[in-house]
Amino acid sequence: MATTGGAAGADSRGRVVAAALGLFCARGFAAVGTQEICDTAGVLKGTLYHFFPGKVEVALAALDFYGETVADVFKKAAGGRGRPERKLQKVFEASRAMGDCHQADKGVMYGCLHGNMALELSAADPRVRAALDAITRKWVAAIAPIVTELVAAKVIPPCDPLQAGHTLLAYLHGVVLMAKTANEPAMITRMGKQAVGLLGGRVGPKRKA
Repeated sequence: MATTGGAAGADSRGRVVAAALGLFCARGFAAVGTQEICDTAGVLKGTLYHFFPGKVEVALAALDFYGETVADVFKKAAGGRGRPERKLQKVFEASRAMGDCHQADKGVMYGCLHGNMALELSAADPRVRAALDAITRKWVAAIAPIVTELVAAKVIPPCDPLQAGHTLLAYLHGVVLMAKTANEPAMITRMGKQAVGLLGGRVGPKRKA
C-alpha cells in the first residue's frame, strides 16, 4: 500500500499534481479522469483521494502550481537587467519557450492552462473562477514593474501600472490562443514585438538617446 505520510506523502501528492498538470494542459479538464491521473502519477486512486476530495480540487492544486511557476518567470523577467522593452519581450519569449517545448514533445502547442481552464470551467465552478482571478492578479503584479520602468524611460506615456499590466496580460492570452490555433509558437514572440504599442509606445526602430 502506498504511504501518505511525511516525505513519501508529499512526493505522492506532488506526483499527482504534476501528472494532472500535464494531462490538463494537453487535453483539458473534462477529457481527463482521475484514474488516468493516478496511472500517470504511478499512485493508487486511494492516494489521490487521500489528498484531494475530487478532480476539481486536483485541478485547483495544478492551477496553483502553474500560477506560481509562471509568476516566478514574469518576476525574473522584470527583475533582470536590460531595457524595459527587452524585459517585456522576455515575458513573451517565456510563453513561446513553453509552446516550443510542448510542440517538440507532442507535436502540438497546448497553450496556457490558465486560459484553457478559464474557457472550460470559470463559468461552471466559482472555486475555479476565484483561483483563476487570483492568478490573474498575481501575474499582473509581476508584470507591473516593467510598466513602471517603461514609463520612467519615457517609452510609453504615464499610466497605471496595474491597469496596463492587465492590458498586456490580456494581449498575451490572446496571442497564445492564436498561436495555439495555428500551432505556431513563434507567433508569440513575433506579435509580442507590438506589445509596447498597446500602451501608446512607439513600435519600430530603436529610439534615439
